[in-house]
Amino acid sequence: MHKIFIQERILAGKIKITGENFKHIKALRLNPKDKIIICDGNQKDYFCEIKNIDHESAILFINNIQNSQTEPPKKIILFQAIPKSDKFEFIIQKSIELGVNKIIPVITDFCDIKKNPGENKFLRWKKIAKSAAEQSGRGIIPEISNTINFSQAVLTAKNFGLNIIAHEKTNISIKKILSQDLNQKNSIGIFIGPEGGFSNQEIILAEKNNLQPISLGKRILRTETASLFILSIITFLTEL
Repeated sequence: MHKIFIQERILAGKIKITGENFKHIKALRLNPKDKIIICDGNQKDYFCEIKNIDHESAILFINNIQNSQTEPPKKIILFQAIPKSDKFEFIIQKSIELGVNKIIPVITDFCDIKKNPGENKFLRWKKIAKSAAEQSGRGIIPEISNTINFSQAVLTAKNFGLNIIAHEKTNISIKKILSQDLNQKNSIGIFIGPEGGFSNQEIILAEKNNLQPISLGKRILRTETASLFILSIITFLTEL
């Protein structure tokens, strides 16, 4: 069943859908009597039936209301060094499918991108996040944060229970760290570097601020693979 996130008010057991969300319903070729899930973005799902569709809006009747059952038990924040081309869009889409709560774009020493990508790019990222959340049946739309530098990211991560940073020069396995600490923490920050990895200065700063360097195995993973690799392990350990 299709899911759509809305900001429209829910009144007297029915919802009026307009604007971009209405265009979405039209694109899905939905008709009166079809079923759809409406989510308010706060982990509340409204199971609806389409009552009427005209040229500008759709009227939905609410049949049932449930708390969303699709959110992971751990709050996961991804600090992702911004890669070039469309790789970051791929990371946004797939990491949201895997349960990330927030994505923070980070400019690091070895990033190909050295400045804030700009408002248009940021709005596109948010649109991709909404679409990925709808497709995967999430109960929230994960936040895409404003772009920050590495030192700002390290300071931000101090608020989280467990912080790991992927580093090819460490021998400490991700399996060991997650097995020891994951169940004792409610939130986890994941730092993923660009194609060139993190600089020595960045790793020193990370360790001084209690970020745990971890190895992702014997092979070198691309940046878009590394984040999904870690998220898949966390999903396996906490949900399956």
